[in-house]
This record gives sequence, structure tokens and C-alpha cells, in this order.
Amino acid sequence: MILMTAIGFFIEDGMIPKFEFLTHQSQQMISKHQNNMKIDKYRTQEPGLRGRMIDRLGDVMISGGMWLKKSSKPHSDD
Repeated sequence: MILMTAIGFFIEDGMIPKFEFLTHQSQQMISKHQNNMKIDKYRTQEPGLRGRMIDRLGDVMISGGMWLKKSSKPHSDD
């Protein structure tokens, strides 16, 4: 009984190298999966007010640049 208690104590504390390795490996796999889920959630969420304003500002800058490019070309009098 004392031997079983001692073995159980060592297993719970992670004193066996193989058990410790497997525990660490499973914790890494779980944390990697959780991180991937957070990244996917961030990618698929709709942009907020700030994101929409930045998108709109980019569109306005592109349109203004195109208008400026067209207006700066010399006009030919045909």
C-alpha cells in the first residue's frame, strides 16, 4: 500500500520523464489549437467602426489619386 501511494505520488507530480513529456506535449497541442481558433475568429469577424472608416479613407484616397492623374494629363485640342 505504501508502494502504491508512492508510485501514485510520483505520477501526479510528473516525476516520470515519459509522463512529463506526454503531459507537456498535450498541453502544447491544446494551446496551439486554441491559438489557431483565436486567429481564425479574428480573421472572420466583421470590421468595426474604425476598420470601416480606414477602408473608406483608402477608397477616397484611391479615387482622388485617379482623378488627379486624369486631370493632370495634357488635353489635346482636336
